[in-house]
Amino acid sequence: MRASFDRAAIPYWDARATAWKIVPPLSPSDDDVRFYAARAALNVPANGRPMRALLLGVTRSIALMPWSAGTRLLALDWASNMIRSVWPGESVPPQFHAVRGDWREIPLASGALDFVVGDGCYSTFADLEGPAAMNREVHRALRPGGEFCLRCFRRPAKPVPIGQLFAWLFSGRYSNLDLFRWMLAMAVHGDSREGVSVHSVWRIWHEHVPDPEEHRARLGWTPEAVANMENWGRLETRYVFPTLAELEALAAPHFDLVACDLPRYEWGEQFPRLAMRRRAG
Repeated sequence: MRASFDRAAIPYWDARATAWKIVPPLSPSDDDVRFYAARAALNVPANGRPMRALLLGVTRSIALMPWSAGTRLLALDWASNMIRSVWPGESVPPQFHAVRGDWREIPLASGALDFVVGDGCYSTFADLEGPAAMNREVHRALRPGGEFCLRCFRRPAKPVPIGQLFAWLFSGRYSNLDLFRWMLAMAVHGDSREGVSVHSVWRIWHEHVPDPEEHRARLGWTPEAVANMENWGRLETRYVFPTLAELEALAAPHFDLVACDLPRYEWGEQFPRLAMRRRAG
């Protein structure tokens, strides 16, 4: 079986870590972080025991959000340089730790966790088997009744035509080029269950925008956002963007979906926040 977690992308993530600069909604907004913090507070053990939590990735804003007193947090990321460059180690309590690892192989005992949280994690896999395998492992590591909270990058059930996206881009509707990059990836993804090659996304971008500098100043694109797009031209990495129905199907074998919250920011419907409660058994 083809590995659904594209380990060939590790050098890309390690390289990106040293100049990590993304803005909402590609990174969590303040509203997203408040949602995570509220869900975490609902999962503090009633017996007074400190909460045991897992962060998938090393997202700074989640690590630094308010946690209940005594919470023990493990952050798990597959790229060593992300841990070195992004994890806010000196700003978090001493019982917060970050280690390198695969989200499908959580280095904790079964039932060890009260709360698991991540942002955009599903889309780092190459196909739908990746999120399915991760869900199985999160289910194993959570105690019965524990919660998995995740913001997802989901493609519309009916993709926006690529020509329409570029018309909106050139009219100024997308001032955030990073957001456009992901919306374009969702459009190119289409109905595939095998994800989308980021190189194919870049190729379509380059066909429509052969000279980004020609448009950058007029449309307010930042140099970092242009560089993020151009970096995809050197990669064959695949990302998957499940539809809402696919997200519900991914949850169904192991979790009860207790919340599906759509953020109020622009295009928030493409970034649903899920709260999934672990079933017994």
